[in-house]
Amino acid sequence: MANLFKEATSLFRRKKYSDVIHLLEPKVTLYRGSFKYFYYLGLSCLYVRDWGAAYSYLKTAYMIDDRNISTATAYGLVLIRRGDRQEGLEVLLEIVENSELKGRRGYRKACRALDLVKKCGSGKDFIEMLERSRFSRYFPAPPANWVPWAAAGGVFLLLAVVVLSLYPLRDRFFNRQESRANLAAVVINETDDISDYSDSDFHYLLSEREIRAGFGRAKEYLEEYRDNLARREVNRLLLSNASIDIKQKALALGRLIRRPDLKTLRDSYSYEEVSGEPMLYSRCYVKWQGRLSNLSVTDSRIAFDFLVGYQDRRIVEGIVPSVLDFEYLLDENYAYELLGQVVVEEP
Repeated sequence: MANLFKEATSLFRRKKYSDVIHLLEPKVTLYRGSFKYFYYLGLSCLYVRDWGAAYSYLKTAYMIDDRNISTATAYGLVLIRRGDRQEGLEVLLEIVENSELKGRRGYRKACRALDLVKKCGSGKDFIEMLERSRFSRYFPAPPANWVPWAAAGGVFLLLAVVVLSLYPLRDRFFNRQESRANLAAVVINETDDISDYSDSDFHYLLSEREIRAGFGRAKEYLEEYRDNLARREVNRLLLSNASIDIKQKALALGRLIRRPDLKTLRDSYSYEEVSGEPMLYSRCYVKWQGRLSNLSVTDSRIAFDFLVGYQDRRIVEGIVPSVLDFEYLLDENYAYELLGQVVVEEP
């Protein structure tokens, strides 16, 4: 059973929805009471626009667990598409209006889906919108805890690979002699508000002293050209209860941060650190060793799963989907050291 869902997870992450359907559908009699089975199958049918099958499988998943946000969102959308607008809206509203679910994974996507439904003037408008490929970004994603590298908070990591070892650098993105005269002008004034508690949608609750200290650390790191550490401090401020004044100045500091290369990156972060608090490390750079898996090469990009820590074929610390933005000859039989930027995306 575990191997079946592991394979289904891998296929789904690679957007091979038809393969997920072909893998799972013949085994329907074996998994009649399995939420994972019907949820994966229902979502895959949703993505290939097989509305009838999606309705059947998602309805079963919803009956097994009607408090799963992603299930309710998908089932509600399919109900409205079938013409059961009132019932579908009720399913979505039960999620959105439940204060206990606010902030959980998938909640914001459910809110966005509900807003779009309300904007549609008629059932025909909604059907047309569902048929558009870009609307698929409002479809739910598989639960984060089904994949070993996913982190809490409704986000997942994507490593945008910048430079691989032995890759000849074409540009110098990081210049220690670069002037940072503007840094001195970015200061906290006496008239600035420091904190703001009017919006509770923040990840870090900081005192005014902590906000000032974090701002000071970010400036110190920039002065020392330790940009990766500065990025983390900027992120912490942006994710906190700091006031709009402070966040605007944090963004100004962030604009001074430059892209490193393998030689100039002084401060990397471990996979454990990044996966533990992915939003805190968004846009930070990491230098990890490992091997490649599921290599996919197209005319526009190279994609693969990077097996962090697996360079000696012993332990996989984590599996990170990665994208290479330049041409390079890769071989899954070799170990690599790569420099990548962490990208955090909502499912």
